[in-house]
Amino acid sequence: MENMQTAMTTEQKVIQAIGSAETNQDKRDFQRFSSIDEPLPESTCLFCGKELEYAKLTSAFNFTVFIREYCTCAKSLEYWIEYTKLKEQFNEEFHDQCKQARAEEIINSLIKKSRIGVKFINRTFDNFKTTPQNKAAYTRTLEYAKGFKELKGEDKGNGLTLVGNVGTGKTHLAASIANYIIRNHNIKLVFGNVTGLLAEIKATYNKDSDISEMKLLKELKETPLLIIDDLGKEKTSDWTNEVLYLIINYRYENLLPMIITSNLRLEELGSKMGEATISRVLEVNRTIGFNSKDYRTEKRNFGR
Repeated sequence: MENMQTAMTTEQKVIQAIGSAETNQDKRDFQRFSSIDEPLPESTCLFCGKELEYAKLTSAFNFTVFIREYCTCAKSLEYWIEYTKLKEQFNEEFHDQCKQARAEEIINSLIKKSRIGVKFINRTFDNFKTTPQNKAAYTRTLEYAKGFKELKGEDKGNGLTLVGNVGTGKTHLAASIANYIIRNHNIKLVFGNVTGLLAEIKATYNKDSDISEMKLLKELKETPLLIIDDLGKEKTSDWTNEVLYLIINYRYENLLPMIITSNLRLEELGSKMGEATISRVLEVNRTIGFNSKDYRTEKRNFGR
């Protein structure tokens, strides 16, 4: 039914553009019981006035379908050439619209599942403010995002660790990577602040939770890309270190990439989380340092 409606809409658009060449344009075919023997509706060419013939096509269930033939006069032939051309054009436009709508639907679904907050949905490489201090970080993260889909073999497990002071653009670039990979590669990922992700896991202990700890941990372990923002900001405990080790070690062993941002130096992360955890991160992740000032502070002070 949907395809028929689409075809009719396309045909109506063509007629609207160049007009109708013949009478009964919307009823070019005529169907009736085979046992009925009555004259078919008269139809004439609007260009030359010739009476148009019907071609008989017998179908199943005792029905006969008659198809009205096109007139072969010069003006009619010219019209139908233009008609066919426009119909193909409108059909192609419709399919392109459907394809684009489907692509947007997939992207919106991936964004929703990614946990990217509203604040970071529009963080992209295009609206990242580059400075001499962060230009190298910008270039490396953009290259990583562009080449992510091509990672193969052991390189599939390679990720990035972005370290530096608060407000130097680490989260913006991490979000830019996430948005680029979703929109250009259509790859599923999870993006979350470390305290938020740990809080989600703790919330599964509530008897009213609609998701189990095992299911959530499975998602964090197995998503094609995991981005953990502000690692090291969590309150240290045996439980947090154990959970983070379980996630990071699984991804390390199964060549699943991680992107990590942290305000702490690597030595501080090692002391906080344990050498076993940080050593796995260092082995598979390329570390990118941020040396610029807090641009959020600079923005607040601008013009003072």
